[in-house]
Parts: sequence; structure tokens; C-alpha cells
Amino acid sequence: MKFNVSSKALYNATSAVSKVINSKNALSILDNFHIRLEGNTLTITGSDQENALTARLEVTGAKGEGEFCLGARRLVELLKELPDQGMEVKITLVKSLIGCKKDQIATALSLGLKKVGDCTEQPDNPQ
Repeated sequence: MKFNVSSKALYNATSAVSKVINSKNALSILDNFHIRLEGNTLTITGSDQENALTARLEVTGAKGEGEFCLGARRLVELLKELPDQGMEVKITLVKSLIGCKKDQIATALSLGLKKVGDCTEQPDNPQ
């Protein structure tokens, strides 16, 4: 999965969503953003088990679809320090596909990721 997005737009979205995330959570998964790419839409969700906030961003150069969790505080702090510029996000296969769900395997294979460590470079083709 790969996409391009403005660092400022991503910071604004993650900063807004992070407001729902508590500093101390009973479940460690609640310290993360749930990030999903579908088509050219990036959805970022945060939750404290009772409330959830979601932000949606339009991205360019989207290649593949998928979802993952990422540490919320660390990501917001990192994005805060970056200058306002375009960002390219690239996903590399770090875990074997054995035992994965069919849709996860299909996503990895559609990106040309067949074995651990595989990574593909795709040219940016804004429409």
C-alpha cells in the first residue's frame, strides 16, 4: 500500500482525532490510530472505547488498499515537526503471508509483495 498526502493535512487530521485518545488506556490498542486506505480516501480513527473520532483525507498516488494501526502520540509528534510538504507513504511486507486472511493476501500480492522484505516503488501518477 502506498499513497501521497500533504504533511500539514495529515497533521491536522491526526491532531484532531488524537483528542479522543486518553493518556492512559486500559487496552493498549486504544493508544493507536486505525488507518485505512480505500481508493483515494485515507480514514483515520481514534477511540477511547466510549467515543470515536474519524477524519477522512483525499490522497494521491494511491496504490493498493489496506488498513493498519499506528501509535497515535508518536505520529502526531512526528508530523508536528515536519515542514508543510508532500509525503510519500510506503508499506513494506514485514511478516509472512502464511495464516493471513484472503483479502490481506490479495492486497499484498496486488502490490507485488510476495515474501518478507519485499517493497515496490511505484511512480507518482497524479490524475
